[in-house]
Amino acid sequence: MTALFVIRGIFQSYFKSWLLQAYGVDGYGQMLIYLKLSGWIFGGLIVAGFFIRVIRLIYM
Repeated sequence: MTALFVIRGIFQSYFKSWLLQAYGVDGYGQMLIYLKLSGWIFGGLIVAGFFIRVIRLIYM
């Protein structure tokens, strides 16, 4: 789980720098949409990881 948080942070940083180079400062509104979407995806992965972890703990 900790690795997923680290990967999310690294990915978001690189993704933001790539978007800034691709769209520039004028495209910051579009960047926010992509960053929110990627944040939701990683958030879903983290929630799924917690559910899987809890289910494994319950049924062990």
